Amino acid sequence: MNSKPLGRMEIDMKKCINVLLMMLMLADLVGCGKNCESKENTNMERELVAVDSNEETNLSIENLDGVQYESDWEKNGQSAENSAENQSNIDYGIEVRADISGDGKTDRVRVVDTVSGDYAFTQVCAILNGGSDFFIDYLDSWTSSYLIARDLNGNGAADVVVLRYYTGSTYNGCAVSVLHMVKNDFGENDFEEYPSAFIQNSKFSTEQPAGFGEGDGFSCIGASIIEKNGKSMLRLIACVDPLSGTVQCVDCSYKTDGWYIEDLQIVSDYWENDKKLELLGYSY
Repeated sequence: MNSKPLGRMEIDMKKCINVLLMMLMLADLVGCGKNCESKENTNMERELVAVDSNEETNLSIENLDGVQYESDWEKNGQSAENSAENQSNIDYGIEVRADISGDGKTDRVRVVDTVSGDYAFTQVCAILNGGSDFFIDYLDSWTSSYLIARDLNGNGAADVVVLRYYTGSTYNGCAVSVLHMVKNDFGENDFEEYPSAFIQNSKFSTEQPAGFGEGDGFSCIGASIIEKNGKSMLRLIACVDPLSGTVQCVDCSYKTDGWYIEDLQIVSDYWENDKKLELLGYSY
């Protein structure tokens, strides 16, 4: 008499167990979905935080070529640490960030070389922290250009050194211009070049160059900004004898009428033993 009821109970028990197992499986699936959703949200939040962080700290740079780099150093593969002078606070690259207006805020300056058929020019464009921009063009310049930024005259605003390396130059010759921000005749922000003349130093008995501008006979092959004797100085390298690798290294500080020669030295074997990196603090 009791066998049939027991059989039904066993069947009912099995059904209940199956239902419970299915419920547990569904619960696991739901839980997994929530966990996966939580992980996806977490990853999304991290990505958003990273983007916001880059925007706030200006770590991400979108150059005119449309490619983003973490910094100018990643773009150019540079490490600016001079063995003789500390240059770690000086910005180099095709885009530099420095306070060129003197308002205590970081501005952006970028250089672009453009070639179209037989026409070529180089443009240096400044984008101020407030959003306004201005530029200067160098026409007919078949060059590969770079920028260096640092306050060279001590007025609290960064100056911009423009290096335009001539395309096809055997010994990597370059033109050097030093820019600073001014107000033009219309009251607008603009770039102005410092004079390129050297101011002679009587302590040197050797012949001193007249300047580093066009027509001065100064065969410039590199430039940098160094910290020396408590000053920010412009360092210029000129080729003297390409066969022996002899160069002239001029360290100068800006005065009202030009660049006062603080130090003058002849260096041999410039292209050997990383002397270029040692003297300039970078290697393009």
